[in-house]
Amino acid sequence: MIGIKNILNKNYVLKTTIGTLKKENHSNISDYLKFHEYNSIVEEFSQKFLDNIDKENYEVFNKKIKSLKIKSKKKKDQSDECCAYYICNNNNIIIYRTKNDSNDSIRERLMHELLHAASSKGNGLYGGLSFASKKERGYLKYAEALNEGYTEYLNQEYFSRNTSADYYYGPKVLAAGIERLVGKKEMEKIYFTGTLLDLIEAMGVYCSKEEALNLIYNIEEYNLEKDSKIRNEKYIKVRLQIAKLNKIKLDREFQNGKIDYETYEKEKLFNVDLYQKNFIYAEEAGIIEEDDDYIIYGKFGILHEPKNQLKLNFEPDLKQTKSYEKVKTC
Repeated sequence: MIGIKNILNKNYVLKTTIGTLKKENHSNISDYLKFHEYNSIVEEFSQKFLDNIDKENYEVFNKKIKSLKIKSKKKKDQSDECCAYYICNNNNIIIYRTKNDSNDSIRERLMHELLHAASSKGNGLYGGLSFASKKERGYLKYAEALNEGYTEYLNQEYFSRNTSADYYYGPKVLAAGIERLVGKKEMEKIYFTGTLLDLIEAMGVYCSKEEALNLIYNIEEYNLEKDSKIRNEKYIKVRLQIAKLNKIKLDREFQNGKIDYETYEKEKLFNVDLYQKNFIYAEEAGIIEEDDDYIIYGKFGILHEPKNQLKLNFEPDLKQTKSYEKVKTC
């Protein structure tokens, strides 16, 4: 497999823009609800998009909804992990169903695929943060793991809201760390309207382009690794790479007076120290001091850290003492 590192070495050309996305009046979603049992999910997706993400990023979905088709198929092999996918060539979403599927499970999968549809540009060659190079037979995909991770991160952040789901868990954590590096608004804009090269340029503020490419290549390698021990080692290595870049960003912002010392310490704790321990930062994250422990909570999980292993240079959000009450039973 040709590695993503060869993009620069072999002078692959990625367009920094996908032409100019033609701005149109946003479609009345109700005019295109032809998806039967999936109508309510598509309508909910559209509304959540407009409520949570910059409207300029809606243009691709606004165009795709007019010809989008959603098809259900019976899942033949129960062990098959593929539950749904988006086909960019014909703008179709395929949902594989079993009789045991819950409504929430179907909703989560469809929201994920709708994100793929909303970020598929350049006749499908550019999908979110990934791109495909046309070969004699088929296509060679680049940055697919990062793209899937960020797609599910956005899905859980804004759409399905099921942050306990473990779909693409590792790639999701890594994508979240890169988002902290380049900025939420910028990362979303790149995902919906830009290309992988735009992401490399944004990451290149804090490292060389070769380093950025190498990091993305390492995410792909980790995701393809079959040996669980080696896979975990590669996952940790990439996470530490991302944490290091976020530390460089914070050091620079503090030295240039863009953030004060307390903000620096808080950001460093969440985006560097705790991120190294697999914690995904979210705006709602906070810290509770409880006797000998700190409880770090956020949208994507909770960590319990002993006080003697976690030094805080700022006040926690809340202090409390464990209380135990005897419960009388009859």
